[in-house]
Amino acid sequence: MRPSIPAILLFAAIVLISTPAISGPASNIAPTSRAGEEYVDAVEWFRRGLEHNAAGRYKEAAEAFQRGLEIKPSEPVAWFSLGTAYNMLHKYQDAADALLCAIRLDPDFFQAYNNLGAVYENLGKPNDAIAAYREAVRLQPDNATAHFNLGKTLLSVGKRSEAIAELEILRTHDPRLFEKLMELLTPPDAR
Repeated sequence: MRPSIPAILLFAAIVLISTPAISGPASNIAPTSRAGEEYVDAVEWFRRGLEHNAAGRYKEAAEAFQRGLEIKPSEPVAWFSLGTAYNMLHKYQDAADALLCAIRLDPDFFQAYNNLGAVYENLGKPNDAIAAYREAVRLQPDNATAHFNLGKTLLSVGKRSEAIAELEILRTHDPRLFEKLMELLTPPDAR
């Protein structure tokens, strides 16, 4: 699971907004404290992680995010990105743990819940996936992807009537995902 462009942009915006711009004559001024240096180091590791993730170098991305998180463990987007890298490396339990850290730091982190649902599916834990997707839907009730993910997972555990309810929501939110879920709900011999 690759982080969505909005998630990457969100992280980049957080880094850019919270990092003081240094240019011109002031650019050669050394930080006044080790804490300032550590913050800059953490941001640099997070930036490298994002570059590696975007290039499909997930092992290097995970290593960079880990280095940054050793310095600044309170960054939910970095935990989210680490979870994404682990998922791509098929380290699903590590991915779930990282995404849960992101959620603990930011309980309203929609994309972390949505990705956690996918990771739980990869771990063969559909009921946990359903719980994560339900939370994603609660946070963003108009998000068609979250409704689709919830619907297909409900269907996978035999909760057809609940999956149909998600299908009805998709009808107005995203006709393409509506058709995709409709195909999953329609038995092959009836197509």
